[in-house]
Amino acid sequence: TFADKLGQTDILATVTHQHIYGLLFTVLWPLAAGRSVTLPLVDYPEQLQQLLAKADGRRYALVSSPAHLQRLDNLPQLSQHKNALTMVFSSGGPLPGSVPNNFADNELQAPIEVYGSTETGGIAWRQRNPGASDSFKPLAGIEVSCDNNDILVIQSPYLKEPQRPYTTEDKVQLQGQGCFLLLGRQDRVTKIAEKRVSLNEVEQFIQQHQWVESAKACVLQSPRVELGLVLVLNSAGNAELNAQGRFKVRQELRHHLQQRFEKVVVPKRFRYVAQLPYNGAGKVTQADLQALFEEEK
Repeated sequence: TFADKLGQTDILATVTHQHIYGLLFTVLWPLAAGRSVTLPLVDYPEQLQQLLAKADGRRYALVSSPAHLQRLDNLPQLSQHKNALTMVFSSGGPLPGSVPNNFADNELQAPIEVYGSTETGGIAWRQRNPGASDSFKPLAGIEVSCDNNDILVIQSPYLKEPQRPYTTEDKVQLQGQGCFLLLGRQDRVTKIAEKRVSLNEVEQFIQQHQWVESAKACVLQSPRVELGLVLVLNSAGNAELNAQGRFKVRQELRHHLQQRFEKVVVPKRFRYVAQLPYNGAGKVTQADLQALFEEEK
């Protein structure tokens, strides 16, 4: 799918080969295509900048993750070496919309977001350059459909039983020509005060607020069962937080949520962080989110 665009390109990586995405994109694919992989891993934005500055005609593809790409605070400097950076890949979790926007603002191609799982391998991809759709396009050989509950179903030559349809755990909206919008996990519904609430829906709705860049909800068990909300604010949100304080900002965000959800399920406990707590696999777990609220006990 990407080989024609890459040409003679070497691989830089911020992700380890110990997970399926890293194994495929930094070991197996480069070996099959005869590409070099530059080691060690790129841990800091400054390392990437130095490697591109010393490229001397070499061209690189960066295999990365949302956690790392959100920390690239030197895009203006990277843009000075954009001819050396052929392509950027991201996988392991959803990429906030601010990231491709920031790349575009600095005249860089948006990261290619690869959607898949350990069980299925790669399923689909998208690249949100300005004016592009948010929908995912299946990788070569992948057929997609959805069941009666709008859960994505695939047939893939990379599955153990290629001819057997495989039902994922993700809700989608089919867009035609095999493309689809990813709506979130179907298994993240919980009960708060006897009311069913989708954590996906809470996250998606709060991210529509003008102060919020990204968000994750978690279920807190003590002193009562309730939702907690971990937020990464954008520059406008941080300005309001500094000016008005936590109480006023929480009040405004709760008011926004009450436009969609019953008051009894709206989160009362908030955490504001510079970045979400991604683990080594590029995932945000409930345990890591809950740990941010432990200090209250």
